[in-house]
Amino acid sequence: MGCVTCDLTEGRGEVPGGVPVHVHFVVQPVTRVLMDEIGAHGPQLQVAMFASREEPPADEVERFADRARAAFAAAA
Repeated sequence: MGCVTCDLTEGRGEVPGGVPVHVHFVVQPVTRVLMDEIGAHGPQLQVAMFASREEPPADEVERFADRARAAFAAAA
């Protein structure tokens, strides 16, 4: 899995004095086949994956979210 985090600032570039308000975690399934298919890795691969606008099946996302919630709860 590839993972990128983005620190988002509310109103960045639009509202002077904007402050960080939340963090998004984007988890992308990265495989050698995918890297070879796209011809990129790292940030360039992530950009290409977002640009493709392909989404994973909703049931897979829900299963991953359930596992992540359980892992975060266990670590708390």
